[in-house]
Amino acid sequence: MGHSIAYQYYVKALDCYPYNLEEVQENLHYALSYDPEHFESNLLQARFLGYELRLFEDCMEHVELCISHNPSDYRPFVIGSYALLMLNKFQRAQKMLDHAFKLHHRGSGMIYQRQALLHEMQGNIAEAKKELKKALKVSIYSDEHTCFNASLERVNSKLKKSDKQRKNKKTDKKKKN
Repeated sequence: MGHSIAYQYYVKALDCYPYNLEEVQENLHYALSYDPEHFESNLLQARFLGYELRLFEDCMEHVELCISHNPSDYRPFVIGSYALLMLNKFQRAQKMLDHAFKLHHRGSGMIYQRQALLHEMQGNIAEAKKELKKALKVSIYSDEHTCFNASLERVNSKLKKSDKQRKNKKTDKKKKN
């Protein structure tokens, strides 16, 4: 059984992602013109728009289309939660993450990472650290481990700075008294 034309263009786009973004865009354009509801093409388009072009509203259109066609796939929820976080729509992002956590899958490391990002953006650095540790624990991909470790280093750095600031405030108060 042969694959659809949309699928063939999707594979070409995926092969170029993220190294040749012009080719990605061209092949996604063709794929979506043949089948505007092609799940994988819409998912890659959402990634491209959100992660590369930072067009988060446009990204969400493709995420919502993906969710409407396959609500049991966790990947649109991961991409959508990131876009919503970048738009400072924390409540909507949390709802997406809550739904994604209900789905049982191998991608839960990315969901924990997004939950950590939400906590970090809201200033709850200690909770962010806990979520990143969970992400590392469940992740099975080496590239995810690299990403999660880098995020953990950033969060630990923020925790050290906030601890140092608290100590300085206590010292300042003692000096005033």
